Amino acid sequence: MKEKLRVFVSINVAVTAMTQWHDRLSELGHLKLLQQPHITLAFIGNLSMSQIQAINDQLDQIQAQQFNLRLTSSGHFNVNDKHIIWAGIEEHLALSQLRLQIINAINTVVPHSSESHFVPHVSLIRGKRFSTEELAEIDQALKTTQTTMLVTKFGLYRSEGSMYQIINEYSLSE
Repeated sequence: MKEKLRVFVSINVAVTAMTQWHDRLSELGHLKLLQQPHITLAFIGNLSMSQIQAINDQLDQIQAQQFNLRLTSSGHFNVNDKHIIWAGIEEHLALSQLRLQIINAINTVVPHSSESHFVPHVSLIRGKRFSTEELAEIDQALKTTQTTMLVTKFGLYRSEGSMYQIINEYSLSE
């Protein structure tokens, strides 16, 4: 049986861009943020090496300009009765256009849903249960936290549990 890898496309977020978010959560006693902050643009799933190579070739053809993103909001959602605390991304046309190019590239190799309700975010804390009061306290602490980051590239990643490994990165034009 050929090995299949769990892959996705994302924008890596520098840990330094997350300093304010980390500081605010640390003040509340939440010291352990996720190790590899990123903005998932497309979760592809389990693929063979030949499919990954074909997607890599397609992603390599994408042409887009660098752009600034603002992390301006926060929130949470539940997965399997555990919470994910996240930092939200301000709507940006360049991000939407890049994502559309990525979805189109993936669709040339494997069918992929465009996930019509795409909410770009950076997960901060995952897999922990919080009380309603704790969630309100976190929301209050993060509601004025903002940061801006320059997006210069995106990447194709493989997922190994909660850790991610880069397969390839694709630079954006200046």
